This record gives sequence, structure tokens and C-alpha cells, in this order.
Amino acid sequence: MYSVLIVEDEDVQREFLRMQIPALDSRFVIAGEAVDGREALDFLSRREVDLLVTDIKMPVMNGLELCREAYAKYPRMRIVILSGYEEFEYARQALKYKAEQYLLKPLAREAMRRVLAQVADHFEQVRSDESALRGLRALSDEGRKQVARRLLQALIAGSQAEIGTLFPLTYRMKIPLFEGEGHLLLLEIDESSLRDKRIGYQETSVFHYILNQIASETAEGCELAWTTFDDRERTAVLLSGTETSELLPECGSFTDK
Repeated sequence: MYSVLIVEDEDVQREFLRMQIPALDSRFVIAGEAVDGREALDFLSRREVDLLVTDIKMPVMNGLELCREAYAKYPRMRIVILSGYEEFEYARQALKYKAEQYLLKPLAREAMRRVLAQVADHFEQVRSDESALRGLRALSDEGRKQVARRLLQALIAGSQAEIGTLFPLTYRMKIPLFEGEGHLLLLEIDESSLRDKRIGYQETSVFHYILNQIASETAEGCELAWTTFDDRERTAVLLSGTETSELLPECGSFTDK
């Protein structure tokens, strides 16, 4: 449910809005009413609402002044302006203060229904995005590592489609994959030396796996290091930092193993 504050100095119009808004869209409930902008701000100081529906022409504080202050104090709140034809220029000015829409008097039910649907759709999209972001942030450390490894594999393979999908995801998950300068290391075993020692293919795969495990354990001790294992059994390590001079010692910790 989305809460609504009605701001209208005419009793008949205020009663019409109080009855029609919930009837036209059941997702909205009337939280309060005010007869001018000052009274509306006083209400909002005690209870914030999702939607502000306000007339333009009112005593004490008009709708334009109310929109200006509400926009600064309550940026998440949406605003719908009510105005007559002679007040159109004021309504247009109010749009720059995050007014969602304006409705012309006399109020038409279908026009109001459309505006309410737009506002509700906006809130549902915001809530969906926030829920998805909370889910991403709640992922375990291992889940974050899996995403980082997949992106690293895509970078090595040159898979533009997967890079385009995963890179924004690492940003939203706040995975510090890239920070300033970086080095990408590909660690491989000298298979010719293994063959000279009569080590077969199956045993060679074991050596590749061991190399990957050693690199992963070494990466645990680095602040910004990510490892992956590609389909050619190569171990890749991405080292990220701010200065090349800081990265070189870390590179050495891998090549010295």
C-alpha cells in the first residue's frame, strides 16, 4: 500500500480526492489531508508519505512553494499537481521539483487513474530494484568470488557477451575487481619437462590442479587478487591495485611458488 497526503483548500475537491483515489487504485490509502502548503509540511514533518497530491492555488503557502520544499526534504516522495487552465504555467514550473504529473480541473477519473498507475508502477520498480540489490549484497563471499571468476574467465576468453553481462553485476555487488592499475598473470606448467620425466597426461592434469590451488591460497593473502581456472587448465590471476610498484611484489609471490 502507498500512502497519500491530499493538499487542497476547497472542501468539495478534497472530499472528492479522498473518496476517488482509493477507489480508482486500491494500492493507495489516504494518510492525511491539509488545506495549504504550510499545514502539509507540518504533517510531513511528523509522517512521511509516498505520494503528495496538491493543488497549486492555495492560501498561506501555494503548491509551487510546497513542491520546492518537499522536493528538497523528501526526495523519495512523488508529487502530483492539480491546477486549472489559468494556472498551467505554475504547474509547469512545479514539474522541475519532481512533480510526477499534473491533472487539470475539473478532475477526470480516467486521467487520475492513469497517473496513479504510473506512480504505483514507479514505486513497484523501485522496490523490486532495492530487493534485488539487497539480495546481491547478501550473497556469500564464495558467491561473490564465483562471479569474479566468471568475469575473469570471460576476459581471458574474449567473450564480449558474457563480459557485458557480468561487468555491471560486479559493480552492483561492489566486487573490487578493478582498482587502478592491474596485472593479469597466466600460470602454466612446463608440460615438456613433465613428459621428459615420463609423467602422463592424467598426472599432468593433477599438477595443473595443484598449481591452481597454490595460486588460490596465495591470493587469499592479497587484498585485491582473483584467481580462476579456464577450460585449458590454465590458472589466471588478476592483481589489482593503485601503483605498479605495489603490485610487483605481489606478482613475485605467485611466480616464486
